[in-house]
Amino acid sequence: MADGKLATASAQEDSVRRQFEGEDRRRLMRGVSDREPPRRELVARILGLYRNMPGLSLYLKQAVRLFDIGPTTCRVVLDDLVRRGPLKRMSDGQYRMR
Repeated sequence: MADGKLATASAQEDSVRRQFEGEDRRRLMRGVSDREPPRRELVARILGLYRNMPGLSLYLKQAVRLFDIGPTTCRVVLDDLVRRGPLKRMSDGQYRMR
């Protein structure tokens, strides 16, 4: 049963990554600096961390420090993941896996 859940989670992550890969190049590169990885890498890193740490719940400030990216970039990527489905934003502002 656990293997089925992991397979489903992995398929959902692949779907979200494909959505980001198909986006306008200008949007993918916006906010990228020498210190911040490309959007696709951020999405993979964020989803991987949430998948590997069940129950993880982060405030924006915590996510900024953990992922070592700017607050605006972090908020945009997390909010996109909320909009696309794998994450949800709690009423207190924390981001969690659905």
